[in-house]
Amino acid sequence: MANTSVVATTTTPAATTTMRATTTPRATTTTAPITTTTRVAPALAPPPTQSVAPTTTPYVAPAPVYTPPPTVYTPPPVYTPPPVYTPPPVVEAPSSVYYKNCSAARAAGAAPVYIGEPGYGSHLDRDNDGIGCE
Repeated sequence: MANTSVVATTTTPAATTTMRATTTPRATTTTAPITTTTRVAPALAPPPTQSVAPTTTPYVAPAPVYTPPPTVYTPPPVYTPPPVYTPPPVVEAPSSVYYKNCSAARAAGAAPVYIGEPGYGSHLDRDNDGIGCE
């Protein structure tokens, strides 16, 4: 503590008295509580907001957007009839087949030759039973 002087002057009609009080640095005991004030720099805080009850807005779906159909022209399919089965042509043995003897008929793979078949001849049927080269 610094040295300070306090001067008190009392004036009365009979006499004037002057008293001087001086404080010196020495240990003193204080019975009164010491009040300490600490100042802290204020933090940057957002301004207080008012508490407002939340309001809800019902969801409204957007109106559907019309999309026209595509303008690409696709012609209808052309009718194609199913294929018709055509059997292979029947190869008929020529009616002018003639076997000189049974060896020639066997070489051609026609033996035995039955009556009414091409290549049948009575000269191939020795017993006249209708089967030649048996």
